[in-house]
Amino acid sequence: MNIETIRELLSVIPMNGFASFFIGLFFLVLFFLLYKANRDERLDWSDLITYKGHDKVSLSKCLQLVGGVTATWIMIYMTLSGKLGWDMFTAYLAYVGAVEGYSKYLSARYNIGGTPGAKGGEAKPSGSAKPKDPEDE
Repeated sequence: MNIETIRELLSVIPMNGFASFFIGLFFLVLFFLLYKANRDERLDWSDLITYKGHDKVSLSKCLQLVGGVTATWIMIYMTLSGKLGWDMFTAYLAYVGAVEGYSKYLSARYNIGGTPGAKGGEAKPSGSAKPKDPEDE
Protein backbone atom coordinates (compact mmCIF):
# COMPACT_ATOMS: atom_id res chain seq x y z
CA MET A 1 0.00 0.00 0.00
CA ASN A 2 1.56 3.30 -1.07
CA ILE A 3 0.88 6.87 0.01
CA GLU A 4 -1.44 7.60 -2.92
CA THR A 5 -3.72 4.70 -1.96
CA ILE A 6 -3.85 6.00 1.60
CA ARG A 7 -4.72 9.51 0.39
CA GLU A 8 -7.53 8.14 -1.76
CA LEU A 9 -8.91 6.17 1.18
CA LEU A 10 -8.70 9.17 3.50
CA SER A 11 -10.36 11.48 0.98
CA VAL A 12 -13.59 9.51 1.44
CA ILE A 13 -13.70 10.44 5.14
CA PRO A 14 -14.64 14.07 5.81
CA MET A 15 -11.68 15.81 7.48
CA ASN A 16 -13.84 17.13 10.32
CA GLY A 17 -14.99 13.63 11.24
CA PHE A 18 -11.50 12.21 10.80
CA ALA A 19 -9.89 14.87 12.95
CA SER A 20 -12.62 14.70 15.56
CA PHE A 21 -12.34 10.91 15.81
CA PHE A 22 -8.59 10.90 16.43
CA ILE A 23 -8.67 13.89 18.73
CA GLY A 24 -11.50 12.27 20.67
CA LEU A 25 -9.57 9.01 20.84
CA PHE A 26 -6.49 10.87 22.07
CA PHE A 27 -8.45 12.61 24.83
CA LEU A 28 -10.18 9.35 25.79
CA VAL A 29 -6.81 7.63 26.28
CA LEU A 30 -5.44 10.71 28.07
CA PHE A 31 -8.39 10.87 30.46
CA PHE A 32 -8.12 7.13 31.12
CA LEU A 33 -4.45 7.51 32.06
CA LEU A 34 -5.25 10.53 34.22
CA TYR A 35 -8.10 8.64 35.91
CA LYS A 36 -5.75 5.76 36.64
CA ALA A 37 -3.18 8.14 38.15
CA ASN A 38 -5.92 9.84 40.20
CA ARG A 39 -7.19 6.49 41.48
CA ASP A 40 -3.67 5.62 42.63
CA GLU A 41 -3.53 9.04 44.39
CA ARG A 42 -0.63 10.25 42.23
CA LEU A 43 -2.61 13.15 40.75
CA ASP A 44 -4.60 16.02 42.23
CA TRP A 45 -7.02 17.38 39.58
CA SER A 46 -7.52 20.60 41.47
CA ASP A 47 -3.88 21.56 40.75
CA LEU A 48 -4.91 22.21 37.13
CA ILE A 49 -6.90 25.31 38.13
CA THR A 50 -5.88 26.23 41.69
CA TYR A 51 -2.79 27.64 43.31
CA LYS A 52 -0.49 24.92 44.56
CA GLY A 53 -1.42 23.98 48.12
CA HIS A 54 -4.45 26.30 48.21
CA ASP A 55 -8.14 26.13 47.35
CA LYS A 56 -8.16 29.49 45.56
CA VAL A 57 -8.80 29.29 41.81
CA SER A 58 -6.06 30.79 39.64
CA LEU A 59 -7.32 32.86 36.71
CA SER A 60 -4.01 32.49 34.88
CA LYS A 61 -4.13 28.67 35.22
CA CYS A 62 -7.73 28.55 33.94
CA LEU A 63 -6.89 30.75 30.96
CA GLN A 64 -3.71 28.76 30.30
CA LEU A 65 -5.69 25.51 30.28
CA VAL A 66 -8.41 26.84 27.95
CA GLY A 67 -5.91 28.55 25.64
CA GLY A 68 -3.63 25.52 25.49
CA VAL A 69 -6.46 23.11 24.66
CA THR A 70 -7.89 25.47 22.03
CA ALA A 71 -4.51 26.18 20.41
CA THR A 72 -3.63 22.48 20.37
CA TRP A 73 -6.99 21.63 18.79
CA ILE A 74 -6.34 24.22 16.06
CA MET A 75 -2.81 22.91 15.42
CA ILE A 76 -4.01 19.31 15.13
CA TYR A 77 -6.84 20.30 12.79
CA MET A 78 -4.55 22.41 10.60
CA THR A 79 -1.99 19.59 10.46
CA LEU A 80 -4.58 17.03 9.40
CA SER A 81 -6.03 19.35 6.78
CA GLY A 82 -2.57 20.08 5.35
CA LYS A 83 -2.73 23.83 6.01
CA LEU A 84 -0.14 24.09 8.77
CA GLY A 85 2.76 26.34 7.87
CA TRP A 86 5.96 27.09 9.73
CA ASP A 87 4.67 30.52 10.76
CA MET A 88 1.58 29.11 12.51
CA PHE A 89 3.62 26.41 14.21
CA THR A 90 6.15 29.00 15.40
CA ALA A 91 3.33 31.15 16.79
CA TYR A 92 1.92 28.10 18.59
CA LEU A 93 5.29 27.25 20.16
CA ALA A 94 5.79 30.89 21.16
CA TYR A 95 2.34 30.93 22.79
CA VAL A 96 2.95 27.73 24.75
CA GLY A 97 6.35 28.90 25.96
CA ALA A 98 5.19 32.42 26.78
CA VAL A 99 2.20 31.26 28.80
CA GLU A 100 4.34 28.89 30.86
CA GLY A 101 6.98 31.56 31.40
CA TYR A 102 4.39 34.18 32.36
CA SER A 103 2.76 31.77 34.79
CA LYS A 104 6.12 31.08 36.45
CA TYR A 105 6.82 34.83 36.56
CA LEU A 106 3.52 35.53 38.34
CA SER A 107 4.14 32.71 40.81
CA ALA A 108 7.59 34.08 41.63
CA ARG A 109 6.56 37.76 41.63
CA TYR A 110 3.63 37.33 44.00
CA ASN A 111 5.12 34.35 45.89
CA ILE A 112 2.21 32.08 45.03
CA GLY A 113 2.29 28.36 45.59
CA GLY A 114 4.77 26.05 47.18
CA THR A 115 6.17 28.49 49.74
CA PRO A 116 5.30 27.65 53.36
CA GLY A 117 3.29 30.40 55.01
CA ALA A 118 2.46 32.21 51.75
CA LYS A 119 -1.20 32.59 50.91
CA GLY A 120 -2.40 32.42 47.33
CA GLY A 121 -2.71 35.85 45.78
CA GLU A 122 -0.94 37.70 48.62
CA ALA A 123 2.29 39.46 47.82
CA LYS A 124 4.94 39.13 50.49
CA PRO A 125 6.27 42.42 51.82
CA SER A 126 9.64 43.36 50.43
CA GLY A 127 12.49 42.77 52.85
CA SER A 128 10.79 39.74 54.40
CA ALA A 129 13.48 37.08 54.11
CA LYS A 130 11.75 34.31 56.01
CA PRO A 131 8.19 33.08 55.55
CA LYS A 132 5.57 33.76 58.21
CA ASP A 133 4.89 31.06 60.71
CA PRO A 134 1.31 29.78 60.15
CA GLU A 135 0.82 29.56 63.94
CA ASP A 136 1.27 33.35 64.32
CA GLU A 137 -2.01 34.04 62.52
